[in-house]
Amino acid sequence: MANCPDRLDRPACCRWWSAGRRRWWVVTLLLAIAALQSGGCSCRSETPAEKAARLAKERAEKIALEEKRLEEEQRRRPLVLEPARTLPAGEGSAGEGSAGEGAAALFAKPGHWNAVLQPAKANAEDFDGTVSYEVVGKDNASFDTQGSPLRLVSRRPLVVARESRKTVDALFYCPPTGGETPYLRSIVRQRRTDSQLQDVTPALRPLADHQYHLVVLAKEPQRYAFMDSLRSVTATLPSAIDPTAIDGAKGRLKADKNYRVVAVPADVPSGEVALPDNALAWTSIAYVVWDEVDPESLQPAQREALIDWLNWGGQLVINGPDSLDQLRGSFLEPLLPAMADGAEEITAKRLNELEQGFSIGDRGSPLNKEGAWSGVALVLADGAQPVRGTAGLLVERRVGRGRVVVTAMQLADRRLLRWSKGYDNFFNAAVLRRPPRRFVPRDPAFNDYGLEEVEGEEPEASPIAVVWAEGEPVRLDPLRNTGWRGFVRDTHADPEQLALTLAADDEAASIYNSSGEAIEFANLKPAPVPGGAGATNDFGAVSSAVRATLRESAGVSVPGASFVIGCLAVYLFVLVPANWGFFAAIRRPELAWVAAPLIALAAGWVVIQQAQLDIGFVRAQTEIGVLELQPDTPRGLLTRYTALYSSLSTIYELEFDAPTVAAPFPSRERDEKDSMVSTPSIVAFVRQDKTRLRDLAASSATTEFVRSEEMFDVGAASIAGSSTPGAIRLAKNPSGGPRLENRTGWLLEDVVVVGRPDGLKGEPHLEGCWLGDLEPGSVANVVFLPTASTSGGELPFVEQRRAAAKLRDDDAPARLNLDNLLRLALDPKHFEPGERRVVARVSQVMPGLEVTPSASQKKGATLVVGALGYGPLPAPRQDINGPLDVN
Repeated sequence: MANCPDRLDRPACCRWWSAGRRRWWVVTLLLAIAALQSGGCSCRSETPAEKAARLAKERAEKIALEEKRLEEEQRRRPLVLEPARTLPAGEGSAGEGSAGEGAAALFAKPGHWNAVLQPAKANAEDFDGTVSYEVVGKDNASFDTQGSPLRLVSRRPLVVARESRKTVDALFYCPPTGGETPYLRSIVRQRRTDSQLQDVTPALRPLADHQYHLVVLAKEPQRYAFMDSLRSVTATLPSAIDPTAIDGAKGRLKADKNYRVVAVPADVPSGEVALPDNALAWTSIAYVVWDEVDPESLQPAQREALIDWLNWGGQLVINGPDSLDQLRGSFLEPLLPAMADGAEEITAKRLNELEQGFSIGDRGSPLNKEGAWSGVALVLADGAQPVRGTAGLLVERRVGRGRVVVTAMQLADRRLLRWSKGYDNFFNAAVLRRPPRRFVPRDPAFNDYGLEEVEGEEPEASPIAVVWAEGEPVRLDPLRNTGWRGFVRDTHADPEQLALTLAADDEAASIYNSSGEAIEFANLKPAPVPGGAGATNDFGAVSSAVRATLRESAGVSVPGASFVIGCLAVYLFVLVPANWGFFAAIRRPELAWVAAPLIALAAGWVVIQQAQLDIGFVRAQTEIGVLELQPDTPRGLLTRYTALYSSLSTIYELEFDAPTVAAPFPSRERDEKDSMVSTPSIVAFVRQDKTRLRDLAASSATTEFVRSEEMFDVGAASIAGSSTPGAIRLAKNPSGGPRLENRTGWLLEDVVVVGRPDGLKGEPHLEGCWLGDLEPGSVANVVFLPTASTSGGELPFVEQRRAAAKLRDDDAPARLNLDNLLRLALDPKHFEPGERRVVARVSQVMPGLEVTPSASQKKGATLVVGALGYGPLPAPRQDINGPLDVN
């Protein structure tokens, strides 16, 4: 080809080759251009925007694929658990209970029983199984069982029809976590195969010892968004206080939060309001604000729980103008301090009285009294009183230990909210009934400490700190943040140990000056006694006293020497003289040999029955109950301490008739060491038609303790001439003097009625009288006289107790010694000023508990501690200054 002649003279083959080469170059060039213009390759680099768009697209595709995979995987599962919610749960617009909490809204109060709701959906088939809940630490580690070899797991049956959804409601106990992050582990198991289908462990958000829930139950919860900014709710700490030991962990509320304001949706189908249905899961709630909510939206169990919560110290604030008519005829009407008597306009005179009563300081906006202020006229109920300084716009009434307050005006009125000179003081003192405060500047010299250092949070903007006007200026004390109290739960050797502590960097220096301002760095530390007021405390004063008595009394009662000698004498008499004499009389003495083994067997059976012993297998049950009562209610709080002894290894099941919370109770004090170190075995707390505690394992020749609590219906006997409800009441006799009415169905023994006078200075003391035994349905007149002081640990009314013991014909060894409990119940330090109390004994256990297998030996007693009345509510106490007065 190279020797081809010029183009005109070329042969055809050469001309074809030359044209082919040109065609090849053209094709190559076109392919290159096409490649350059294609999306898969480029000689130029991507712009940042193009790269971001491409990566975003790839991520979206990857997420979509993963979601599709998970959706397919969930469809293949028999059942799927959806995210849980702990109660009270909020979705409104009021502080921390606002929308968007989602799975992060799993708040829980350590040391308390908590409630949880969790939807579950069955797929292709009907599901029959269980779901269990347990509070665990990191890597599913158990928290310290504090002296008990048993571990508590809450379990609930779960039956869901295919392609349908069901919501599980359960109770779980959250133990003190020691500052660690707790997790709520939920496990689903199929009943037929016992296979584990799902294991979910979301983190809980624990409330600190001094923090409680403030529930807003309102038709329009967004109107209460202001509450989270109230300095009663968020009391900013001085800059010199380092709170990171309390709120440094992720998910915790700031330490300066006294309350988690949670708006519980009320516009839901009847029975679906996200509140607990057991009063013993309400102990972490301090206040409920009620505004224009249909009372029928609560389940019957929720209504009963709310009333029980009120009787033990809860506080209900009813925003009256739009609520009282709805409450007429409802379960709350008998408890209300007032009812509405039509609309009325609030006069300027009453508004002036309100302003003068609660405006403080020189700065801030006065109350705007212009325009029409609409409200309702209030008709007071028996026992109600206007809150002093409010011109009758607030009316309150005691309900047991608690309180209900009704307003004649709208608390969320914008003119009230703009009253910066007094609204915060008014809400703190009159509405919430909290102690007075002082506002001080947050010294910028201490800004190296405090809330500003918490990672991921905005710097603290407020230059104002809140301290108490009396006592220790900075004291995060649960006793000031909630009114809920129980004798068993809240009787402490030193109540001061419930408050969080402050540790100064320089132990010799004072943390505060005379004005309450911090002058020394200090670290905020957890309380020595965790859980705060209302917490379950297995090492409190009452629990320790019961533990000591049970350890002394529990076990098998071995027959005495007289019983053994008597049985032997009867056996020998029947075997020899009677046996041989009988057969000799009928002239068949040889049959006496045949009868001898039969007589021996019969004698052995009789001895076993009389001694209540089974040869080689013995069980005994001992129970000490504490029944707490409140004025004018037929329901009590019953705490049972049950000791179960077995000579051989036994698995017990406890079944309770009433809704109950139950858990293993440590048999040793906190500082006692266990010689046997073993992995704690699991005990199941099961809620079904009845409450049960299952799989309680007792080793051979050991005693296991159980503590259970329930709201107990007490009222039984009627009293002539008295119709007011109440299990044990302090009423008036025909001459106008006080008398005690026993409306229970039991004989009350060693009855004393005592009270602590109100307003007296010096050491607290009691006055009262001894009544002795009181039959069911009987009454006894009461005279309050000073009780003689005792020494050496003796109980009051020593002589009367000795005389009653001599008259008693019961078996003294079988009577449990409750003196340690009586000392606590009659200690004036554990009375509030003005409180009156009945203390008595019932020499039997309360009904409602069945233990399987049953014990051949049973004994027990119940201590009755009933509040008969409390002192009058004091006048609201105002703050020392206003927040705007701080320079």
